[in-house]
Amino acid sequence: MSDQPIERLWTVEDVMTFTGHRRSWVYKMVDVGGLPALRLGGLRFVADEVRRWAMRQRGAAAVVHAISGA
Repeated sequence: MSDQPIERLWTVEDVMTFTGHRRSWVYKMVDVGGLPALRLGGLRFVADEVRRWAMRQRGAAAVVHAISGA
C-alpha cells in the first residue's frame, strides 16, 4: 500500500474554484466537454483527472490559436 495520503474527491464548488468558471459551465463540461466526473449523490471529481483534463484543454486551445494565426 502507498504511503501517500488519498486526496478527497472534489465537489462542483472545488472545480469552480480551480477553473474560475460558474456552476453551469462545470455541468456543461461534464455533459458535453468530457470533464471526467463521478455521480455519487451529486457530481464528484478526482482532482488529478480534472487537472489532466484542464491541461489537455489548454493544449488544444494553443493548437487552435497557432493554426488560426490569431
